[in-house]
Amino acid sequence: MYVSPKSPRRSFDLAAVGIAAFCLLLLRGTASCEAGTTAGTVTEASDIVAKVDGQAIPYQELAAAMAAQLQQLDLQRQELLLQGLDQIVERKLLENEARRRQITVEALLEAEVENKIQPVSQEEVEAWYRDNQARIGRP
Repeated sequence: MYVSPKSPRRSFDLAAVGIAAFCLLLLRGTASCEAGTTAGTVTEASDIVAKVDGQAIPYQELAAAMAAQLQQLDLQRQELLLQGLDQIVERKLLENEARRRQITVEALLEAEVENKIQPVSQEEVEAWYRDNQARIGRP
């Protein structure tokens, strides 16, 4: 089932996927190890994620310090998921139509897109340039 990019259900589903991915990322993440530090896998919010010269760094401190970056990463991930979904839907639609017509996807694209492109004459280029010169700026 294809859900429109503007659909509230799609937004909810992607938000749920994003939140789940964020939680998994935090649970799986590790702190960097430098001289005098130790790091382990984050498994619970109460965990100590690293120690520096005997001082514990709790998960909450890490999460607070990285909250803005993790939120931005989550938004980027959601956008990538949307782009990926759009690409898959587009590919499936092309494959289905090509199968229906009993031709290849390449032949379908050529018939429906490439063969319908009309060449632009030099006069049309010059007319467009004249009409849009103020918007374009200097030649």
